[in-house]
Amino acid sequence: MSIWTFLGAALASATALWIAYVAYPVQKEQDRQFKIQEEMRAAIGALISALEVFASKVNGSNAVGRKTVPYFVAEIASVKSALGMIYALNLKALGDAAFRYESEIKNWRKLILVAKKKRPEEMPNGHRPPDYAEAMRRVDEHYLKVKDARAEFFSQASVALDIEQLVVSEIEPLTDEIDTAADNISEPPE
Repeated sequence: MSIWTFLGAALASATALWIAYVAYPVQKEQDRQFKIQEEMRAAIGALISALEVFASKVNGSNAVGRKTVPYFVAEIASVKSALGMIYALNLKALGDAAFRYESEIKNWRKLILVAKKKRPEEMPNGHRPPDYAEAMRRVDEHYLKVKDARAEFFSQASVALDIEQLVVSEIEPLTDEIDTAADNISEPPE
């Protein structure tokens, strides 16, 4: 029986050594990689949320009843914080796309603010003054840049998350129904 005891002890020792020197380091590395992926997903989720909240609030400020456009300090701070984490995780392409998206949103906000300042209290016969019409045209044109930057951002987020494509809903700008009606009236039929 002593040979069987020795073989049992040797097998137990070999198994313990294999676990200590092979299985444990492999599992530890897998756990480390999983933790990095988890942090990356959380950081990307925070960035998506911060940018979408910022874009949504700027979009909401384009409504007819709003006289001014706030600066959205808290939203910009949230974006900057999330963007810092993205760069810390060495996701440069995603960070650059997010920075462009944020910049386009800020520029859109500025154009909305300019248009709000040029909007007259009343528009006789539904006609827009030329300077206000031009300001609104620039807002609408810039919205296309915001959409392009958003699409690039989500494309980079998909790459970073290693998924086919993020499913995102389309953000449509709030339209000024009065201005839209004025456009339809003031433009000759084609």
